[in-house]
Amino acid sequence: DVMRFSKENNKLEHDTKKPEKLTRALILTCSRENDLVVVPFAGSGTECAMSAKEKRSFIGYEITEKHAIMSQKRADAILKEPTLF
Repeated sequence: DVMRFSKENNKLEHDTKKPEKLTRALILTCSRENDLVVVPFAGSGTECAMSAKEKRSFIGYEITEKHAIMSQKRADAILKEPTLF
């Protein structure tokens, strides 16, 4: 199967940004709510943020301080959003 997603225009400073729609689709396909998603290369934080958005716990690893901070900020922004339920 081939999944096609349009390229997103975000302003994150990272060389290998992944589309949020693609990442969300993969997280929804490969995990269930409340599962733990392990992100060995957190990068700009797409997988961490989308895991949080889809009610999955996550652990992200990143060795570059700049990217670790970027990833944490992205995940925090999602986690701080108000929810209805």
